[in-house]
Amino acid sequence: LTGRPARVNEVFKTETAIKDWENIVSRYGQTLPDDDDENLNARSIPRRFNPKLVSIVTKRRICQIAAIDYCCLNFKLPMECD
Repeated sequence: LTGRPARVNEVFKTETAIKDWENIVSRYGQTLPDDDDENLNARSIPRRFNPKLVSIVTKRRICQIAAIDYCCLNFKLPMECD
């Protein structure tokens, strides 16, 4: 590898993101970091929150606001949106 960025212009479903990233990096002879690698997580621990603390009313309101995004991107709606 050269250390230079590699262009990736593919779209994958979020449900299969890990498998899809494994396929991408394998093309370059690499592997994803181990699950316990702290660099794999998108947010540091202090910035994470517990979604169980969000009320169902708030979750449904978020569903209303984001519904068009779910439809346009062909994402399955969360159970709380039903």
